[in-house]
Amino acid sequence: MGADERLVYLRGPTVLIALLATSAALLAGPGAAPASAAADDCHFPSSFFCQPLAPDAPIDPDSAAFVAELRNMAFGLAPQTPFDCRHAVMTDDMAQWTDDERRFCQRLTFRAGINYDSYAPMLYTVPGDQPRVPVTLGNGDVALRALFLAGAPIPPDAEPAPGTDGQLIVYQPSTDTMWEFWRAREDILGTWHAVWGGVIRDVSENPGHYRDVIDPSSNGGPGGFIERHGWGGPSSSIPNLPGLITIDQLRSGSIGHALVFATWANNASQWLYPAQRTDGQCRGAAGEYCADVPQGARFRLDPDYDVDRINHPIVRMIATAVQDYGMVLNNTTGSGLSFYAEGWRGHPEITDPYYGPGGLFTSDPRQPATTQFMREFPWEHLEMLQRGTTCADEDLQCEQPAGWPFAGSGAPSPTNPSRARVRLRLAKPKIRGDRLIVSGKVRPRLAGKIKVSCRCARLSPARKVKRTTVRRARFRAAFKLAADKREGRYAVIARYGGDASHSRARARRAFRVR
Repeated sequence: MGADERLVYLRGPTVLIALLATSAALLAGPGAAPASAAADDCHFPSSFFCQPLAPDAPIDPDSAAFVAELRNMAFGLAPQTPFDCRHAVMTDDMAQWTDDERRFCQRLTFRAGINYDSYAPMLYTVPGDQPRVPVTLGNGDVALRALFLAGAPIPPDAEPAPGTDGQLIVYQPSTDTMWEFWRAREDILGTWHAVWGGVIRDVSENPGHYRDVIDPSSNGGPGGFIERHGWGGPSSSIPNLPGLITIDQLRSGSIGHALVFATWANNASQWLYPAQRTDGQCRGAAGEYCADVPQGARFRLDPDYDVDRINHPIVRMIATAVQDYGMVLNNTTGSGLSFYAEGWRGHPEITDPYYGPGGLFTSDPRQPATTQFMREFPWEHLEMLQRGTTCADEDLQCEQPAGWPFAGSGAPSPTNPSRARVRLRLAKPKIRGDRLIVSGKVRPRLAGKIKVSCRCARLSPARKVKRTTVRRARFRAAFKLAADKREGRYAVIARYGGDASHSRARARRAFRVR
């Protein structure tokens, strides 16, 4: 490059990982506007899904045991496997396994992945004038049957997910309402049917689960309820929508909420608030593979874990969301452990965003399947957050415990109320000669070190890291640019590790060098 070399700043933190994962053609090309919500939109804004976790949020006493079960199921193993099989899973070559790995690490089922196709919920965000069509419920719930027959604003070209669950979600922002259908289908006469599901009005005020809400105008009419705690597509009555990974979010590079996930096995007799029920079960021909982890359990990635160590951009994006907001067990899946991404086959206006041209999941041709690249997720660094109320009777609403969501708002922990919140701000990077200069500010003033990392998409997973001292509330780091490899997309991340008086903090910026 010569005199025309310049930096192009890309606004805001939400573009960071998308720049490392996708091309400009993907961001602006055909089919770039699916019917999902905006990338920075957090559904159910009053719920725990949208509340950042404080670094010192309390951890459950059984965290280690439940995390071990999740790790084992993520590796496709029996939940109670008494051995860490990460090396065996990452090498995936039995010739390199130890004797213990050959004994304990034989896979029983698929490993952790992302449901993005047949079992991915199909999401339709509809306008206020979308006509409503009746839906016939194949279940005896009088209140839900009446609500479904009253009509849902399902678009005329809508399709449920093609798998046997037939998941379909309709969200109407203008009425603040969500309809959720399980095993939905449209018959040859154009009539819609569903085996189960639910309706949530006042989504913006919902706590993140179905609950008992009496219809004030029913006067003892059909069912008497406009919402019941046992409704919903997922078996826990924690809906998928607030924890769903949307196509827009993956393209933007930012997931601003907690995630829902499902496991192969989970507790069959108990669940934890916010869950309201369970379909937990043991697995195996004789039911020999059981797990104690209950639906409703919430986990987060250790706040000290450096997510920038993760090479795959999609895994890094998911890990960042889990570190910042957490993940909640809301369902049972057919194998291993699964996150949920938005389905796409019911949107004829877009091509396959995952494996089509410039696909979101195709950044590493060595491991294209989600069950391959999700191996890099740091399962062993998860922590289970303090549990909610333990419940075991599906006829009764599982009540919210006092103190919920247990420092999940991002506020200082009650055990350290004086801990000051730290904010980092990165200035626009500059090029001076053969060096990239990164600078920023810290508020409030403090002493310590800032870790600054720089990654170029062309060189991924190559990453340079500098530790710089804060002076007069400012920090600065310089990175040497290769003479023949300067052009490309860059991401700069600054981190402050925190101390007894100050919270941890992180800032990101993305840009292009031309």
